[in-house]
Amino acid sequence: MTDQDWIDLHNARVSEMPPEVLQKAVDFLTSELGPAKTSILELYNEDPIHWVAEHHMFWGMQVRNALRGIGLKDDMLPSGNWDDYYVPCVEMAIGVRPIPGGSPA
Repeated sequence: MTDQDWIDLHNARVSEMPPEVLQKAVDFLTSELGPAKTSILELYNEDPIHWVAEHHMFWGMQVRNALRGIGLKDDMLPSGNWDDYYVPCVEMAIGVRPIPGGSPA
């Protein structure tokens, strides 16, 4: 997958998310990331395309499970898998990606 394919995939996934699921996920992540926002932002600023690559398995699993834990189950998503959506939601929560039709993070 090229960098542009990765960007296009996340843009497409965000556009297909139910707005209420997207907003609840971003609101939750905005409040729950707390001090970790600074570290995530540093990773993002170093490499805005691949920032999550080495953190997907463990940290990413914690994020996905936390979203499931607040009632945002995978079956509420068009692809049926938070793997396809959590990265842009985190990016919205740290303020580097706009929230379509929503309030700023």
